[in-house]
Amino acid sequence: MPDDTGLLVLKKNELIKISLADGVQSPLFQIPGIIKIIGFDQSDADRFLILLEDDQLELVSLQTGTRESLDYPTNKEAETFLSHIKSWNRVYGDTQINVKTRRKRTILGHRSISNIYYQHTDLSRCIKSSCSQPSLSHDGQSVVFIKSD
Repeated sequence: MPDDTGLLVLKKNELIKISLADGVQSPLFQIPGIIKIIGFDQSDADRFLILLEDDQLELVSLQTGTRESLDYPTNKEAETFLSHIKSWNRVYGDTQINVKTRRKRTILGHRSISNIYYQHTDLSRCIKSSCSQPSLSHDGQSVVFIKSD
């Protein structure tokens, strides 16, 4: 979150704020059809961008839950933009955060393992787990990601 007090996370269609100070989870509100939190509005810390199942983009107020639909053109450039929004690779100014997935052979068959990279450095070091959904703090000093078995 822009004020560095917590994380805004998505669990199914519910938005939850997790306090960095004590780990307390505070449910905020539900948004049917949400699939991804994109990030906060750099000019208004109360608003953040989300992606819905139907490829609709909306700005949401953190305080009130009010939603504003964003229209975008349907052309090749918009398709490229939407593809970037759907992926987990991110560019923040000069900083790049990438998700790299590799197939690993195990005793039970093949498994996909993902790692989070900052520039060319593996931040997550997920050897037996898979890591995904990275987000960079607004000041560029911290990365948060999901680690799963």
